[in-house]
Amino acid sequence: MAAPPASGRYPWAMTRRRDIDRHVTALTQISGVMGSMKKLAQMEGYKVERLLLPQRMALANIRRAAADFHSTWPLPIAPPTEETAKVYVIWGSERGFCGDFNQRLVSELERLHLQDASDNTVRIVIGRRCAAALQQRVPADHVLPGAGIVDEIPHVLGDLLEILAGLAPDALNVLSHHSETGAISQTRVLPPELQVEDTLNFRTPILLNLKPEAFLRELLDHYLFAILHELAYESLLAECRYRMQHLESAGRRIDERIARLKLRRNTLRQEEITEELEIILLNAPG
Repeated sequence: MAAPPASGRYPWAMTRRRDIDRHVTALTQISGVMGSMKKLAQMEGYKVERLLLPQRMALANIRRAAADFHSTWPLPIAPPTEETAKVYVIWGSERGFCGDFNQRLVSELERLHLQDASDNTVRIVIGRRCAAALQQRVPADHVLPGAGIVDEIPHVLGDLLEILAGLAPDALNVLSHHSETGAISQTRVLPPELQVEDTLNFRTPILLNLKPEAFLRELLDHYLFAILHELAYESLLAECRYRMQHLESAGRRIDERIARLKLRRNTLRQEEITEELEIILLNAPG
């Protein structure tokens, strides 16, 4: 009597093993794509880091100039009152694969009770992924596309400044991620914050080549330009780091899944070999 074919007793084993092979191939390709995305995020982070330090130094110089000016001509730096019309800029991400980057902004907004649409607060959301996360939870008056790479930041800031020029807010706050800690920070942009220890007392008045009012306008323009650039760099650098962590974690899970599938594939192959050996032994002469 002829012996059954090798796959006759367990026809599902070979089919299942081929399915696993296809699954492993697909997951390996996905892992490669995610690895490339992680490298791109890392490279973009390096580019932002190189720009962030000089930007911090520029802002510090502007603050020192403001402190010197304040010693002779006091700046309008009184904190806003409850009745002051406020503008909040929520700096989120334009792209995904960054973990809970945007969800943490939503949680902070709710903690600050900024989800109430009945107040006089204007909310400007930067980043369409962030706007999608805010949808139905926190109302947004303006939504701007965010920067996916550092070269897009000037365009984003141009759109933001255009909106701010139309609003002319007395108080401007920015909610964004800090690049080093990853925590949410609330930065008061307008009115400018001036540290008491930065204020110097000069024996003679500061000598200006411009009228104080004209100098103040120029100073505020430079300050606004510098601080918004710094916040944009901080947010993008934090986003890159969130993305790297997210992709690293996802990559580990995929690698673990691939390892389990390969183990299962080897088990199925061993079952096939065992079946083939059984058939050989059955067909062996007595």
